[in-house]
Amino acid sequence: MGLLFTDVDTAASHEYTVLRKVSLDAPFGSVTGFYGRGNDGQLEALRVASGLIPIRAGSVTLDAIDISKEKPDSRRVRLIFWNQTHADGQTVRQAMEAVKEVSANENTSLLTKVGLADKDNADVFSLSAEDRFMLHVAKMLLDSPQALLFEESFRLFSRPVTFRLIRRLKRLVKQVDCAFVYASSDIETMRAFADTYYVFDKGMVGGP
Repeated sequence: MGLLFTDVDTAASHEYTVLRKVSLDAPFGSVTGFYGRGNDGQLEALRVASGLIPIRAGSVTLDAIDISKEKPDSRRVRLIFWNQTHADGQTVRQAMEAVKEVSANENTSLLTKVGLADKDNADVFSLSAEDRFMLHVAKMLLDSPQALLFEESFRLFSRPVTFRLIRRLKRLVKQVDCAFVYASSDIETMRAFADTYYVFDKGMVGGP
């Protein structure tokens, strides 16, 4: 089970690449990549999954449930862009609690999975950029999404930081009941991060 596109078409648009007959599968517990050399529809596919772009035909299912007509806020999907925001004057634990009230054990368990359990009382802005990114991921996971969608999420980081983050995220995906999907035009990070990836070309997609 996971995120499944079946013959997905989007309406004609001058604002984004139109998807045509896109079928793909992003299973839970692994990282699936959407790669395109340019603006070939890989980012639009993420936005279709999150509900930001409607579909004209086909279906999008998550854990075998059709989410094609659900509003974005109702979908158990979270988009992670290349820029993240955090409030001033909060510790790591306070930043988590501001998103959703959970038990201390749940909070600690999630911070352990993202590698921040020993920094729960640290000021958010005392963290490295790498750790702030992982905190953002943890905050998204508080809502128990079934898919985390990474849209060119590493573009602000140096190569060493990017590959450290990739290693951390590949460990994390094995610990959460969630599909990770990474869309990018960067083939080097795609090959490093994704367990398998689909190649987009002008709104169409080949096999993994």
